[in-house]
Amino acid sequence: MFVAVCYCKNCLKAGGKGFLGCGRNSEIDDRTVTRQRDRRSEQMILQSLTGLPAFLAYFCTAFVIVIVYFVVRIPIPNLPQRIAAGELASAIWLGLASLAAGALSAASISY
Repeated sequence: MFVAVCYCKNCLKAGGKGFLGCGRNSEIDDRTVTRQRDRRSEQMILQSLTGLPAFLAYFCTAFVIVIVYFVVRIPIPNLPQRIAAGELASAIWLGLASLAAGALSAASISY
């Protein structure tokens, strides 16, 4: 058995919190404690999953940008070497393609 402080209606009305009430001990069986613990663990799991949709959206956006990088390299051979050599047109091409893909991806996720 588990012993807890009284949470009767009189204690809750008088003390407001219950733990400052009459101080009588009430017995709670093990099944009640186990059910309460199970409910709390279920709530914790659900709360931990609240950020999952945002993570998936950002992950998909990053994945699209990486795919666009490899697709943009097809029409322009040696794209990284050209950018390193200082060719501005190659850098602008890659930047605008990435920006367009990111905007389209963000628009499709937010819609």
